[in-house]
Amino acid sequence: MYKRIVVKVGTHLITDEKGIRKAFLKSFARQIASLYKKGKEVIVVTSGAVGCGLKKLKMKKKALTLSEKQAVAAIGQIELMNEYKMLFQAEGLSTAQLLLTHDDVKDKVRNTNACNTIGKLLKWKVVPVINENDTVATQELKLGDNDKLAGIVGGMMKVDAVIILTSVDGVYDKNPHAHKDAKLITYIADVDKAMTQVNTEGKTELGTGGMLSKMEIGRYLNNIGIPLIIANGTKKNVLARIAEGHKEGTLISPKKRKS
Repeated sequence: MYKRIVVKVGTHLITDEKGIRKAFLKSFARQIASLYKKGKEVIVVTSGAVGCGLKKLKMKKKALTLSEKQAVAAIGQIELMNEYKMLFQAEGLSTAQLLLTHDDVKDKVRNTNACNTIGKLLKWKVVPVINENDTVATQELKLGDNDKLAGIVGGMMKVDAVIILTSVDGVYDKNPHAHKDAKLITYIADVDKAMTQVNTEGKTELGTGGMLSKMEIGRYLNNIGIPLIIANGTKKNVLARIAEGHKEGTLISPKKRKS
């Protein structure tokens, strides 16, 4: 159903208190390799650099200064990309790292160059793994978080769908970690209306986003005609199921088709 896809994978799925969750990433790489074998094009937007850096340094998250966070991200990015490289290589795929900044997205020439590079990698069946360049991005010029980055890349590359994999089953009317009676919302057509009905508070310890971030990027994609699916990344073969059009998590439906 969907041929070209952006998949964003969150920090909480990639790391835990012990470090990189290798079993999860192994399954994730296997699923993407399966999609490539079926002729799909998958662009990965990854979180986890800061989380990996903290684990490597045996530090706990605290109020880091900008330079400290950038240094931690620089250390963690290597750890994370080495893991991706090994896991995709085991599946017969090559990977490429792209670190984007606000200027890369906003500047027309740099945006075009980034799109051309990603397009060439997809043509070569190399998996683009994208993160924001935290080591150089200032607070004022940050794109925001990787949910937003996934949506921006999805728009740049005119994808058929953006999938955000998280640690919950989708969008709930309130935080399911805090409320046992929280209800999953499986379909959203009007994001603005949904945002008045959903308690968007709460995010994971190491994450920078949260449900509000996901709803906001859902609104952006909704307006440019790209569906957003928010689903539980720990479910077996969840990517394959979504790519083939099966219902998983929450679908934020586009208002119109892309031109």
